Amino acid sequence: MIFFRIYGFDNNIPAETVVIEIQGHAGFAVKGNDIVCAAASVLVQTLQFTVSKELLLQQNVEKNDDLYKLTIVNNNERNSELSLLIKNCLFGLELLQQNYPDHLKI
Repeated sequence: MIFFRIYGFDNNIPAETVVIEIQGHAGFAVKGNDIVCAAASVLVQTLQFTVSKELLLQQNVEKNDDLYKLTIVNNNERNSELSLLIKNCLFGLELLQQNYPDHLKI
C-alpha cells in the first residue's frame, strides 16, 4: 500500500515549509507495471515540477526505493497559487484512493 502524508498544509493554507511524503508500494501489479504507483507518482512529480518552474519556490527532493519526499520552502508571496497546486494534487490522489482503496491511503 502507498501511504501519502502532507505536513504544513492546514486549512488549505501552506505554511513556510510544506512536506509531502509518499511511502510504500501499491501492490496492484508487479513493479514497473503498477498503474496505481504510476498515477500517484505522476501527480506528485507534476506538483514538484510546476512549483519549481512556475512558482520558482525552493524545494528539496529525497528519493529512494520506498520513499519520495518533497519539501517546499514557501516564501508566502504565492500562497494562493501554491495552495491551488497542492489541492489539485490532493484531489487527484483522493480520486485514485476512491478507485483503489486497498492500494492508497491518504
